[in-house]
Amino acid sequence: AKEFSYPYYIESETRQLADYLVGMNLTQLITLTMQKNEQPQGVYSVGRVQTPALSFVVENHLNIKEFQSEVYYQIQGKIHTEKGEILMKSPLKFTDKASFSTLLKEEGIEYNSMMKVVHVKETQAEQFPPPLLTLGSVQTLANQKWRYSLEQTLNILQKLYQKGYLSYPRTDCPFITEEVFQYLKECAPKFLSLFGRKESIYFHESRKQYVDDHKVLEHYAIVPTRKVLSRFQELNKEELNIYTLVVLQTLQMFLPNVQYTTRQVTGQVGKLEFVGTGRKLTSLGYLALFDYEPVNRPMLDSLSYLKEGKQYPIEILLHEIQTKPPKRLTQATLGAAGGLMEKAKIGTPATRAHIVQTLLARKYIAEIKHQLFPTEKGMKLYRLLMAKKSILVSPEMTAVWERQLTNLEGDRENQQAFLNEIKQFILNTIRQMEEDSTSLFENNEEDFADLPKVETSNEQENQSKRNYLTLVKCPICHSLCYETKKTYQCSNKQCEWYFIKNKKGHNITEKQLSVLLNGEVTKEYRDFISDAGKKFPARLKLKSLTAPSPQFVFDNKKNYTYRKSQ
Repeated sequence: AKEFSYPYYIESETRQLADYLVGMNLTQLITLTMQKNEQPQGVYSVGRVQTPALSFVVENHLNIKEFQSEVYYQIQGKIHTEKGEILMKSPLKFTDKASFSTLLKEEGIEYNSMMKVVHVKETQAEQFPPPLLTLGSVQTLANQKWRYSLEQTLNILQKLYQKGYLSYPRTDCPFITEEVFQYLKECAPKFLSLFGRKESIYFHESRKQYVDDHKVLEHYAIVPTRKVLSRFQELNKEELNIYTLVVLQTLQMFLPNVQYTTRQVTGQVGKLEFVGTGRKLTSLGYLALFDYEPVNRPMLDSLSYLKEGKQYPIEILLHEIQTKPPKRLTQATLGAAGGLMEKAKIGTPATRAHIVQTLLARKYIAEIKHQLFPTEKGMKLYRLLMAKKSILVSPEMTAVWERQLTNLEGDRENQQAFLNEIKQFILNTIRQMEEDSTSLFENNEEDFADLPKVETSNEQENQSKRNYLTLVKCPICHSLCYETKKTYQCSNKQCEWYFIKNKKGHNITEKQLSVLLNGEVTKEYRDFISDAGKKFPARLKLKSLTAPSPQFVFDNKKNYTYRKSQ
């Protein structure tokens, strides 16, 4: 046991020492550098892992901000049949409509032509139940389904583990042992009964996709224990959600695979090739556990109308497609299973939630509507480190360090060599920071205008009423706005813009405010209350974009009396 655990001890000790050296030295260095450049905003905490994680959020934001949408065109064809409309697609794409017209003219193809079916392929396929759950995959699903943060999900799993309902949560292994499989098989009927399911076990023998003793090194997948929940009331809502998720995901491995039929039809109009595909479920398999209702997709039935060697009338169209910006990161896509941190091998499943929470707590990033934004403070730290060409913002370098830590193999000499490398990195960073950085933060207010502002502890006390950061931008300085109990307020403390939420008994929502600030008139609302206590209908508009309250717009000439006209 000692020989087995000692390398892990050395790895853990080295990781702690490296994190301490980087954090202790560079936090002071960066904070003093920022203060010297008149960028106080409190302490600038720096970490071997947290700072590369911050770079993911910043670079995602910059990619979205700098994204320029492009338009391209794809050829499509529509065939009308007795069983419905068939949409065929060509692999050809164009950057302009003129190229499409030229092609048709050169090939002598009309917009209404005849397509010959040259190939029909029909296959039967199956889909296995999803893998068993790890910490990262539970965090991903919980964030998608219920918007739980990574740390919140970990805490819930820990509570369920301590109560004896789930296995150990801090695992990245999606497999179980044969012994665990046997007790789960024994308990499966009880779990099915608990959730009112009538499905019977289909696979009584283990399958290699889920059970492999050799792949379970420390902790196996997150599964329910032998202690079956007797009453749902024993758990709170959040615990029950996670418990249900784990139990149902585990039960799926005992149920049949999903069976489906796919059909692919290839046709030609001159030299133009068109392809149509369809898929139809033939057996629900494990999906029956969720009362799954197949989506009605008549495409497969329609495609069966097309026979190889036959010709059919086709309407040729040009479909316009606009490229979309990258999706903004969420906690799940940053730190959960399959997220950027996992792909870059930054941190472990057990530490990634804490890293994300640390970035939020230290005001480097902000979460708005479950999306992650860099704050002004986070952006300034990133800009400073990038300007100094510091490898601290490089996820690749952090991944290299992680590999070195894993390969220490319990050797003290390897440990010392790694720590010497960390010390040399710190010395190099100190030399880099000696150069003047004033120009980095001069005349660049626009770079930070659209970012959430960072408040000091005193400002947080003064702004305790500001309990919700919105996506609404201030019409004056374009900073994000807070929603309070009675108003919307600009988050920029130098800006005095505000907007009164209540208009004659009607509370103006964030969405409605966005409509008003776009210079548009809202739809009609019927909950306005006059001074006489009577309800009346009206629309809203702003006299000017900076007005603190909207005006009424009436759709008819009836005079609603509410005394104060606006």
